Amino acid sequence: MPFCDPHLIKIPEDRFRHLTINSPIVVDRADSIKSIGQLQAILVVSAENKTVVDGAVRTLACRRLGRDVWWLDEKDGKLLFSDPRMRRVAEFQANVSRTDFTPAELAVAITEIDTIMREIYGSGSKPGPKGPVEVWTQESTAKKLGYRSKATISTAILIAKALPSIPELANAETMSAAYKIVKETARNEALKELSTRPIAFEDPEIKNPQDFFGQKIILGDCVEKMKGLAHSICNLFITDPPFGEDLDIVIQRKGETKAGTDSTYRDNPEAVLNTLHAVIQEMARVGRPMCQVVMFCSESNWHILRDWFNEVGFSVYERTLLWVKAQKEPFKLYGGRTMNPVVTPASSYEMALYAWRGPVTLAKPGCNNVFIHPPISSNRKFHIAQKPVALLQDIINIFLHPETNPLLIDPFCGSGSTLIAARRCGIKQYYGFEISKELRERAVAHLINSWKDEHTLVEEFELLPEEGDAQEEAAAQ
Repeated sequence: MPFCDPHLIKIPEDRFRHLTINSPIVVDRADSIKSIGQLQAILVVSAENKTVVDGAVRTLACRRLGRDVWWLDEKDGKLLFSDPRMRRVAEFQANVSRTDFTPAELAVAITEIDTIMREIYGSGSKPGPKGPVEVWTQESTAKKLGYRSKATISTAILIAKALPSIPELANAETMSAAYKIVKETARNEALKELSTRPIAFEDPEIKNPQDFFGQKIILGDCVEKMKGLAHSICNLFITDPPFGEDLDIVIQRKGETKAGTDSTYRDNPEAVLNTLHAVIQEMARVGRPMCQVVMFCSESNWHILRDWFNEVGFSVYERTLLWVKAQKEPFKLYGGRTMNPVVTPASSYEMALYAWRGPVTLAKPGCNNVFIHPPISSNRKFHIAQKPVALLQDIINIFLHPETNPLLIDPFCGSGSTLIAARRCGIKQYYGFEISKELRERAVAHLINSWKDEHTLVEEFELLPEEGDAQEEAAAQ
């Protein structure tokens, strides 16, 4: 058995995995070799060319231990390649069954293997008995690498192409999470692109939509910005703040969306409650003597918020407003969310607190406290807690009296849906606050696109292949 100094073994820089002697997997392998020895030889190209084909981790582990390595060349290892490019395929197949690849590395590796196989066998077509036949396809690559569907290959290629422009893909914990990040980024870019397209109609009220709607959403912390507002100016506050349930962390773990939609989105219970307490105090100052508030919240925080509103002079409806996530006709309840599906049922509703001050009256006396609307589908959602505009319109209309022009404020603007609903209900004075620059840009684009949609049909803008469902399923494999 040939042995040599491990530093004589060359590890190419372009290997699929980028490791050092301090990488956790190398440290673990070194501990194993120290305890029981090197049980498997390192495979190199030849005695003259000791470049690793398989065994980079073992080589680094032996360097860490300062001990010679056992090696074999391709001939003695009975691994002969008619084309040297097949070594890359062998490297991939030797590593893919282990837990060494991150999802981003796996996507890059699959993409390179697909490229290599097309270079070797051709990617065009050749004559066949029933017409032209593709020489090498994504389906061929899937079979070669042991995947069930070509969607796995197309998903990997999509992720690999997106890596240079979406750095956070490198931190995705699963292929499914990475794919969803790419989808969400594409949607957000499409949203912004649509908002900048030329306008094919005239609106005497709005000459420059970017300026007009940009002024509707104020960038900054809502508490600090509200402190700059005058006393007693607002009739109606409608808002959907974070619930204080660590939803951003839960969503990230499930890979459902891009890092909670933005790095500034926080749903920490203590931080959320501190902010809401301050916001309620500002509502009391900024609100008119006769004003109303609708604030979405969690069951666990409703009683706390009720007490805070009472402390600053508001009355609170003893029941809650409920959004039931369902379609009306025929009635269909949509699946909800549960943190522990084995123990607790899923929730298919959200609740909101209703508070008021002064002798207010409802525009729709005797209305129900239940609003039935389907949730926004995931492929059209760009905010972690985005509400349907139609739901918010229904809520606004139970308070908005005809022939009045109230001021509506949404302290937690998010997607901008509340402001869109306000506009569609005929309210002229509506403003929101958003602490995230990125989310504010998306929300402004949302307002512009919705305004365009009021005048003309906005074309569907899809950047991803139609086989999205199949790709998402493949990414989860």
